[in-house]
Amino acid sequence: VNVCELSKDEGPCDKPTIQWYYNKENSRCEQFYYGGCKGNANRFETRRECEKSYVCSLAVVKGPCSGSFAQWYYDKEQEDCFEFIFTGCQGNANRFNSKESCYQRCRKEKLTNVCALPQEPGPCLGYYRMWYYDRSDNICKSFVYGGCEGNGNRFEKRTDCETSCVKKVVKVQPPVPVTYPPPRTTNEDVCRLPVEPGPCDEAHPRWFYDAQTQNCLPFVFGGCGGNKNRFKTSEICLRFCTGITATPPERRPYVFQPATSPPEPTQCPPSNCANLQCPYGIEESFDISGCSSCRCSNPCEVQECPDGSRCAIDVVRTSSGGIRTEPVCRRVNKSGVCPAITDRFSSSAGDCDTRCRDDADCRGDHKCCNNGCAMTCVSPAQATNDLLPDEVLVPATQPEPAHINPGPNVTEGHIGEPAELPCNAMGWPRPTVTWWRDTTMLPLSSRRYEQLSSYALLIRSVVYEDAGEYSCHAHNGIGSGAIFKVSLIIDLQPEPLPPAGGEEPDFNSRDSEPVLPKPIEFAPLETRVSLVTNDPTAGAPLQIDCTVNGPSEGVEVTWRHQNQVIEESDRRRLLSNQTLFITKAEVADSGEYRCNAEYENSFSTSSIQIVVKEAAPDTACIDNPQFSNCEVIVRNSYCSNKFYGKFCCASCMKAGQLAAPPDA
Repeated sequence: VNVCELSKDEGPCDKPTIQWYYNKENSRCEQFYYGGCKGNANRFETRRECEKSYVCSLAVVKGPCSGSFAQWYYDKEQEDCFEFIFTGCQGNANRFNSKESCYQRCRKEKLTNVCALPQEPGPCLGYYRMWYYDRSDNICKSFVYGGCEGNGNRFEKRTDCETSCVKKVVKVQPPVPVTYPPPRTTNEDVCRLPVEPGPCDEAHPRWFYDAQTQNCLPFVFGGCGGNKNRFKTSEICLRFCTGITATPPERRPYVFQPATSPPEPTQCPPSNCANLQCPYGIEESFDISGCSSCRCSNPCEVQECPDGSRCAIDVVRTSSGGIRTEPVCRRVNKSGVCPAITDRFSSSAGDCDTRCRDDADCRGDHKCCNNGCAMTCVSPAQATNDLLPDEVLVPATQPEPAHINPGPNVTEGHIGEPAELPCNAMGWPRPTVTWWRDTTMLPLSSRRYEQLSSYALLIRSVVYEDAGEYSCHAHNGIGSGAIFKVSLIIDLQPEPLPPAGGEEPDFNSRDSEPVLPKPIEFAPLETRVSLVTNDPTAGAPLQIDCTVNGPSEGVEVTWRHQNQVIEESDRRRLLSNQTLFITKAEVADSGEYRCNAEYENSFSTSSIQIVVKEAAPDTACIDNPQFSNCEVIVRNSYCSNKFYGKFCCASCMKAGQLAAPPDA
């Protein structure tokens, strides 16, 4: 019997507990009272267990919140996956991040031959850049999808297409000897490990060392597991592994003993083929037992280059318009010299991303040179008289300690406008830069700050609190690093008004003294914050006063909690006398409260630190978990039910869902 078709069955006993069952009428998992004995298999301890069993049969649930997230759900009636907008809370398990993951869970039988389907843009007229697998060239190509119909050979990302379809099968002959590598902890052992993306499904760009070609190649790390042959940049990878070859360790012969009984079926470990995401395709191999494993394809693996040269990978276009990769040999040190690092050279390059590590990575006669902040491919310097006498030619890969060129150490900002603090960090390898405010390191990117590619700090919208000193720290592993300090000052002067009458002023006239703008008069402001409530306790009212001394009208007052603006609600009230009143305090209300007062060009702020304590437990109001799951009761707001409120009295009171303990 299909468990999904069974109705709920409370059973004949009278020891009720809350359980979950799948309701086929509305395609949802719902609660019911189970008597404690007999019943049927359509019964689960938690909602998650129920939804996990019937995830593909559940109805779509958008949720009651205000968020907007594109997700996918499976419609069992139409037997297909469709997109919907999830609001961010109280959904169910029939919710997937992509159409492919929805298919993998609920439509596995329809994906068996997706790679053999032709390109199908569909009949609609939309313009969506997608990827499809071309069997003739064994690569993934881009195409324009119209937005409707089509077929399964359609992927949003190239990596998804390559992971699903691009494979290169290599049959491996059974080896005669068996190798027993001794355990090691050296660089050689790490750099000879195979690439391992790990079992998780995140996407982090990383580099691994291929000992066969003595080259660092990119791959996508899933976020967990894997091995130590994984580096954040190609520079770190090369510094750690350069010069390490794939010389096999000493082998010990293995003496084959014929089996005296039929061998048992081989239990293959899980294949890693579905988890690999590789820029040049995937190679699949099979061992003597028929178990498969995959690795990233490396076009340079079989390419032999003469001394002084190294294999590089070129991307070329085929006659049919497709794209393929091919190995080429280029000299590691080409003729010519790099241009000197000058302001003219670095500013014209405008590129602070590393593009090469030696001349072999550059096409034609271009050389790999330092442009002032990164290694890039440029034309060699011409031996002409255009060079200034004090300019010299420098080696392409000369290490240089991190330093910060001098610049303005005071920046002027305007309230509500962006401000940019400079940091002219230089050096090779390219330095790592962090910005600090006093003893706090600022984020690389947030709602308020962003570190630009030029290392400058962008403050997206200046407020009064941003005024002060900032410091830029640069390090690249060579020397002790460098620090540059810059101050942000707030300009409160308004822009000068244009002359009245619409006539253009005569800037050459000297007949009269210039008219200076009238100085701004500042109205003094003073704020003082005080806690009115003695001993703040969860569940009790909380009152904080803000006394403002200044003009009687026109003063704008705002409250902040933990630097977040407080919006008025049923629980938090902002009174006309600038008082903040919280009807029922919670432990989460602890923290810093700040009162800001602003009047034209004057500003004042005061703060206070408040700790809200847990309310003393009522000995008559306790939880009885043997009757109810109190966490579920509170999360679903069931405390108003007299039975639930009694069984979970302490949890319901703490959550503010009960005004008083229920009667016994």
